[in-house]
Amino acid sequence: MRLFIAIDIPKNILSYVNEVQSKLKGVRLTKNFHITLNFIGELDKKKLPDLIFLLNNITFNEFELETTNLGVFPSTENIKVIWIGLKNNNNTLMELQKSIEKTLIEFDIKKDFEFHPHITLARVSRSIEFPNFNLESKLFTVKEFALYQSVLTSQGPIYKKIKKWKAN
Repeated sequence: MRLFIAIDIPKNILSYVNEVQSKLKGVRLTKNFHITLNFIGELDKKKLPDLIFLLNNITFNEFELETTNLGVFPSTENIKVIWIGLKNNNNTLMELQKSIEKTLIEFDIKKDFEFHPHITLARVSRSIEFPNFNLESKLFTVKEFALYQSVLTSQGPIYKKIKKWKAN
């Protein structure tokens, strides 16, 4: 099973994300918005109960996230992904992500990229110019994170929530 851990986007922020996404042209828009905390990748289904057991030990308090700027991966000269950046003033998001990462390392799952909090808007397959427009700042509360299975299909990935963990 192909797995990842993420934070869901609240409905009021989803409408804002859709509004920003509608301004993008010549790209493949994404659906199923979320904030990926850790990508696990392929995991034997037999190991899933052990992974859930370890993740049950993670505790965190609710915290605020704020949308920031428009950004891209890997660079403005070679755009492959367009995203909305996120910030958390008291570092709680980074602490949660590091706690999960540490748990995954104990489970022998290595991190595959440096964590950069964002919401993916689109994927880019051909050369485009950086979409340069200002974004309105939006604030929202994170109350839980979840473990997802990603099923790849010809129409794009389908995400199935396996389990969620609520804040203290």
